[in-house]
Amino acid sequence: MRLHIIRHGDPDYVADTLTERGRREAEALREWTAREAPDRAYHSPMGRARLTAELALAGSGLTATCEPWTAELSPWGPLLGEKLAYWDQHGHRIRNPTFLASRRIEDVPGLDAPEFLANLPRVAAASDAFLARHGLARDGGVYRVTPCDCRSIAVFCHMGFGLTWLAHLLAMPAPLAWCSFHLHTTSVTTILFDERDPGTATPRALWVGDITHLNRAGIEPSLMGIKANYR
Repeated sequence: MRLHIIRHGDPDYVADTLTERGRREAEALREWTAREAPDRAYHSPMGRARLTAELALAGSGLTATCEPWTAELSPWGPLLGEKLAYWDQHGHRIRNPTFLASRRIEDVPGLDAPEFLANLPRVAAASDAFLARHGLARDGGVYRVTPCDCRSIAVFCHMGFGLTWLAHLLAMPAPLAWCSFHLHTTSVTTILFDERDPGTATPRALWVGDITHLNRAGIEPSLMGIKANYR
């Protein structure tokens, strides 16, 4: 099975919807939808993800269902005096020698808010329950494959949530995923549940943050979420 984690289009965060640019980005996803033809689709309860799903799936005959657990992570900072989300911390703070040696989130300066850290086990548990419904029952570090009538699932969600989910699937510390990957608006991250041993699958990232649909539509990637020297 393939799992596609799709970030919403360019956002109007205040109104929790899409900008005009974001709508064009989401409409460009129709080319991806037609090519990939997912069997099932889901969206976060937030308006910007819901609208992205509606525009991307228009004309496909597929309707997305709301999955409340895929909402963006909260609360946001302030983090060490800066107005940043906890999952948007600068990489040089995360990749410090102590954390790289221990892999303990407590060794990242500023990431000590219990109400935010509660997101990590919550996302992990919800992910396991969600995938179990789709024929992938977690068993330690792998997934036991059970019969399911879907081969491709699309989930329209958010960058902070998406990177945290990706970290859980790939068994890597969440802070390293946060500072190592960027997900452009409407980018598609594809996870293959690689079943080399029949009945046992391991998640493998085929693409992280793919924006082929934007390139084909002639839409320059948004810098939403970029804090420094993009070029």
